[in-house]
Amino acid sequence: MKKFYLICLFLLLNYNSQINAEQSIVLKYKVNDDLITNYDIAKEAKYLAALNTELQDIDQTQLLDLGKKSLIREKIKIYEIEKYYEINYQSTSADIYLENFKKKLGLENNSNFETYLNNYETSIDEVKKKLIVELTWNKLILNIYQDSILIDKEKISQTLEKMLTEKKTQKSFELNEIVFSEKNNEDFLKKYDRIILDIKNFGFEKAAAIHSISSTAKTGGNVGWVNQSQLSEKINNAIMSLDLGNYTKPINAAGGSIILQLKNIKDISVENLDKELELSRIINAEKNRQLNEFSIIHFKKIENNFYVKEF
Repeated sequence: MKKFYLICLFLLLNYNSQINAEQSIVLKYKVNDDLITNYDIAKEAKYLAALNTELQDIDQTQLLDLGKKSLIREKIKIYEIEKYYEINYQSTSADIYLENFKKKLGLENNSNFETYLNNYETSIDEVKKKLIVELTWNKLILNIYQDSILIDKEKISQTLEKMLTEKKTQKSFELNEIVFSEKNNEDFLKKYDRIILDIKNFGFEKAAAIHSISSTAKTGGNVGWVNQSQLSEKINNAIMSLDLGNYTKPINAAGGSIILQLKNIKDISVENLDKELELSRIINAEKNRQLNEFSIIHFKKIENNFYVKEF
């Protein structure tokens, strides 16, 4: 144990030589055997702001709190992943997501992207590693819960066939989401009140970036365009009555509660719709929805088994 803390002290002193001498490195948290310093939290906060412009003008204290939570979640996920297999940080699986981030930021090439990230004390390689952790976590969730995914293909096919027979068009919705989960009703109400306050003060997308535990938080909660046929009856009923820009009350789900904002809406023709392709999209959407719920449930389950100490 004494040797462990001597090594930690050496690492902290080495950290200190890399940043401004006026800044002091302070231990803030310990997650099992991993240490988190104030410098780590500040760096993570900058990383989050780099990839999500919604976070670039929020209160610094709030941003640092997000950085802290993000780092703790990442370390817990890495511990859990490494129980099953080694993370391949050289994988090319994250490349398409890097391209999407680059386009979203309006950057033309990797050189511009690297320059942009350097302003936030990060790099393409660091972003790639973090994305690979998330993708490997998703792979783990699929491996663990794939036999628990329940999809009634026949019912979905019948519902789709009925829609194609009775209608010439269907609605397509552009949605934003905030997913949150609390341990008891009192905490739920407090969290919900904070979310609503931040929606009113900063807008839905910024509130999603601050509060949502879904992976879409990195893009301001943006789900993208979803056809009416791909949504459950409960969600369809909740959003059909919304005006553009408005949002639902919390919708109960296995992994927590979801608030959905209707960002845009359009009608799309179903006359020439490829039934098999649409059926495949609906099934994939339902599969991903269930996997997202399993991801939240699994993290909540293992989180309680970790030793997290605040200094």
